[in-house]
This record gives sequence, C-alpha cells and structure tokens, in this order.
Amino acid sequence: MNRFNGRINLDQKISEHLKLGISNMFNQNTFDNVPLGAGTNENSGIITAAIQFSPLLPIKDENGEYVLSQLRGFIPNPVSLLEITDKSIDERLLSTYYLEFTPVKELKFRINAGVDRKFRKRSAYLPKTTLYGKNANGDAYSRQFDNRDYLIEATANFSKKINNHNFNILSGYSYQIFNNEGFYAANQNFITDSYLYNNLGAGEYAKPSVNSWASISSMASIFGRMFYSYLDRYMITMTLRADGASNLAPGHQWGYFPSVATAWRFSDESFMNDFKSFLSNGKLRVSYGETGNSNIGNGAIDYYISTVEHVFGETAYRGVSIGQIGNDNLTWETTKEWNVGLDLGLYDRINITAEYFDRQIINLLNNRTLMSYYPLATLADNIGTTQSRGIELTINTENIKTKDFKWNSIFTYSFYRDRWKERADSWKPSAFEKYNDPIRSRFGYLSDGLVQHGEVIPHMPGALVGQVKIHDIDSYQRDEEDNILVDKYGIPLKTGTPDGKLDDADKVYYGSYDPEFILGLSNTFNYKNWDMSVYVYGEFNKLMSHASYYDTWTLGSTSILNDNNLPTNIKNIWRSDNTSATFPGYNQAQSQYGTGDLFVKKISFVRVRNISLGYNFKFKKVISNLHCYADVNNPFLFTNYNGLDPETDNIEIAYPNVRTFSFGIDVKF
Repeated sequence: MNRFNGRINLDQKISEHLKLGISNMFNQNTFDNVPLGAGTNENSGIITAAIQFSPLLPIKDENGEYVLSQLRGFIPNPVSLLEITDKSIDERLLSTYYLEFTPVKELKFRINAGVDRKFRKRSAYLPKTTLYGKNANGDAYSRQFDNRDYLIEATANFSKKINNHNFNILSGYSYQIFNNEGFYAANQNFITDSYLYNNLGAGEYAKPSVNSWASISSMASIFGRMFYSYLDRYMITMTLRADGASNLAPGHQWGYFPSVATAWRFSDESFMNDFKSFLSNGKLRVSYGETGNSNIGNGAIDYYISTVEHVFGETAYRGVSIGQIGNDNLTWETTKEWNVGLDLGLYDRINITAEYFDRQIINLLNNRTLMSYYPLATLADNIGTTQSRGIELTINTENIKTKDFKWNSIFTYSFYRDRWKERADSWKPSAFEKYNDPIRSRFGYLSDGLVQHGEVIPHMPGALVGQVKIHDIDSYQRDEEDNILVDKYGIPLKTGTPDGKLDDADKVYYGSYDPEFILGLSNTFNYKNWDMSVYVYGEFNKLMSHASYYDTWTLGSTSILNDNNLPTNIKNIWRSDNTSATFPGYNQAQSQYGTGDLFVKKISFVRVRNISLGYNFKFKKVISNLHCYADVNNPFLFTNYNGLDPETDNIEIAYPNVRTFSFGIDVKF
C-alpha cells in the first residue's frame, strides 16, 4: 500500500465583521491486492487454497508449470495466486468553504458549502498460470465508483451572557445532494497475458460483461438548538430537526426529531462543601433524543435491470426485468434514546464516567423476505422495533505522579443487550423463536454424542454410525383437530415431551453472537525522556462456531488418500477403532440432520493490541523536539477459542489479525 495525504486550511479576516475560510483535504491510497477471498474450489483465496492444498506436492513441475493435484484438480495451487495482478486506487477530495458575518458581538451568520468526492477503481487480471485463468484463457476486469456529495448550509447563532445566565440559540438550514455512478467491464480469452487489464477489447470472449449504473438522492434539513446555563451549574440544551429524504416514499419523506439534555454540576452546591477535600467534580446528566435514518437506498421505487439474452426461435433477445420492488409505505427509521450519566472527579487524580442508556429503534429499515410467488425474494421495508439497554463505564486514573515518573490508566467496561421489542406484521415465527429474542441470535438442535455400532435412533431414520446424534426433546401442542396451537404472537407451542421425530420444535436458542461484556485497559508510563504505552482489550462469553478449517473441513472428506490437506484433529474423528472420538466420521457429510451445537461454544479472548516505546531528544536550536519510537501491534492473544482468530473467523476462512512492527521518528522544528 502507498498512501498520500495533503491538507490546506486558510482563514482570512476581511474586516472586523467579515471572515472567510477554505479547507481542502486530499488523500490517495493505492493497493497491490492479494486474493484473500473466502471463495472455495477454483475461486479459493490464498489462505483457503493453502490450507486445502496437499503439502506433499511440489510447487512447480519439471517444465516450470504450477502443479495441481490429480485427485483434486479443482483446488488451485496457492503459490500461483500470487501471480494475479490486482490493483486498486482510492481517492477522496473534501473541500469546504465558509463565509462568516458578525454584525454585532452576540450575533453570527455563517454559510458553509462543500463537496465530498470519493473515487475508487479496481482492476485485476488472472493469468493463464492460475487455475481459473487457465480455464478462462485469461480473465480481466475493471470496476470503478465515483461518488460526489454536495452540501450547502446556512446558520444563525445568537450568544448572550447576562450576569450568571448564559444563552445560545442556533437555527439553520442545510441541503445535500448525493450522486453515485460507476461502471464495470470484463473480458476473457486473451491471446497473451501481457495486456493485463489494460486492453479489455483484446479479449475474444463471445459475451464480455459490461455494466454501468447511476443514482441521485437529496436531503434537506431545518434545525434549531437552544442552550441555557445558570452559574455554569444548571444546564439545558433543546434541539429540533426536520429532515426530508428524497429516497423515501411520498408522504413519508419528512421526519421530525427532538432532543433535550440537562446537566447539574452538584459539586458546586453549598451543601457539598464538606466533600471538597476529595470531590473535585460531580455532574449528573439526563438526556432524551431522537434521530432519523433513511439509509435504505432508493427502496421506495421500482426499478428495472437488463438481463441475459433469451432465445426465441433462432434469435437471441436481450430483455428487461424488474430488479427491485418498490415500497410506497417506506418511512423514516427513528432511534429514541434515554441516557443517564454521572461524572465524578476524586482527589484530582481519578475521573469516573458512568452511562446508562435505553435505546429503541422504531420502524427499523431492512430487507424482509417475500413469499416465493413474488418475482423477487426481498423488499425494503420497516420491519419492527428493537431495544438496546446497556452500561458504559470509564475510569481515568493518575496512579503515580512524581518529578521523573508518571503512570496513567484508562479502564473501560461496556455491557449491552439488543433485543426485538416489536415485530412487523409480516414476521412468520418458527417454533424455536420468541417474540423478544436477541437480535443476533442462533438456534439449532442439541447434539448428543455420536451414533455407535448397534445403536438405533428412532427419530433419526437412516442415521449411520459415526454421525452426530441429535436430541429429540419436544413436540407441538395440538387441538382436537390436530392443529398446532400458537401463542398470541403466532409462535407454535411446545409440550416438552419427545414425539419421535426431528422438526423445529426440537431446536433451541444457543445464545447471542454479542459478547456478554467488553473490557479495555490502557496504561501510559513516562520516565524522564522515556514513554511507554500498553493497550489491552477483551470480549467475554461470545457465541461462536469453531473455525471451519479446524473443525468441519474433515466432515466432507470421503478419504484421506485424495490429496486433501487436513488439520491435525483428523486423529480425533470417529472410526471403528476410535469409537470414543468426539468428532464425527467421514460420513457426516451424508447426514441430513447436521451437527447441532457440536461446533458451537461460548468463547472469550483478551488481546494485547499495542505496545509502544519511545524516547524524546531535546534540542535548543532549529529542532525543538525529536521523538523516536517503536511499537508492535497485536503481540499477544489469550483465548479459549481453537481457530485462527476470534475476531475475524467466520464460516469461511478469514485473514487473521496480523502482528506488525513499526519504527518512526517525529521531528518538531
């Protein structure tokens, strides 16, 4: 990666009452990408291919060509993937301009204008030395996006202090336009690899890909804010926003969002004088606010896309099909949040901030699944209400402070729970769901060991020895006409007794993918000219499946003799001479009942994220300070998780957090 950043700021006072300013920021990042994707077989990324590819095979044969397995020719040689040319460039230009007019000291008018341009281009070529490139006789594509956002904003700000009373009133109007466009082109069947992606027209593929798109939307806002404080002890802020979004349905495009926040600095009260010796600051805060979100694309309208060609008679025709079903009831998603906070300062060395929040997201914007008779599978919609409650705690301490040595610490604790509060009328519950389940829940069967020789499982007809055995734990409540009974939310009722078969009544709630709580600890040390910092954080009791490469890649293997590279836990799979194994045998891939919760567990981890060490050299001329430093990111990880990385692993193979070492010099003149 190469990175270039530049910034220019200019503030010019034209007269006593008039001021203008310009700010321009530009950055450009260019990347030589490596194919780390989570695809499989011929579309495998380097990590997936390296894990699966047999380590017994050479990289190249006697002719200098990359070797493929004779038995697993659909797995690419991982080293060959390094020959893919894949480059991207990201650019961003952010320019803002303002004109400020102050007719009197208390009143200020300001006009802001700006443009935010984001450009991205990615081009890649898969040469014939790779498996996919060989099958396509060379494959090239180029894709680019160009997003331009424009803003105009006008505000008036009145500020006045009368004795112990402070007033500040702000009103304003803003208007934004969002332009997005892009294109994609690809071709195959190149006579040579030398063109890369620089001559897409040289490909001789019969139907090269080409596509382009564009969209435009806008948002207007009218807003006002009033702030009042008395003695800097009692404070209140009230705001009101009216936001209009063009991408929502007519009649639903405007939303109104109020908020109010109060604060009381009780440490300044006279009745707190007896506590001044240790209480340096005390403030109680209470707030309520609403904010809106319209980020659902142009989901209120129907649109059409070009499709592949269809043949009628002997002629191929390119048609148009519906690409999105519009929703003329689509409206604003609204977040309503209560917040109670307490700030404490103790002995001028300890600062504590505690927050409790209760947040509801009403008319949640998302895509909901449609019935199969619709032309498309999903529809943009307001799908219900969620509720989040939690606590956040920050403790900032000055542990030691002497002439030569200082030690400061910051401790953070976060606890939250996200649940459904209301479901959309279109929600169709399963037997294992509850109306107010956690948002990121996981459900499934309970595993009960492995099927052994001579064991017959009546509720699992066709189950084979070595496969995962599933619990039959429940059946449905039925009326006299054998209809399944449901509760007031439409959720099927269970009896709590087995019924000799496996269905949704036997599935249970495993847990949430959210951690039970999150901790963080940062320590900073200064000794004379030396400085050192250590940052540690962790997540605890988080539901996660074991890494797919570690636990489940063995399940689809029918033989260890087919050049399939396997993890060491292959020794712990069920075999006729290893019936006490905890992992199922090779025939698990043929099971129609799955593995249940066998590969699901609660995990925790603590990661040392960064350690930094530096030294300051002091000078008296030209250079005022020279700081030399070295740091390491991700040096240590402590976890009960068995995969690569508890933060990046998912069903497919993900690139883990890497350990990096950096050395640098900061110079001040």
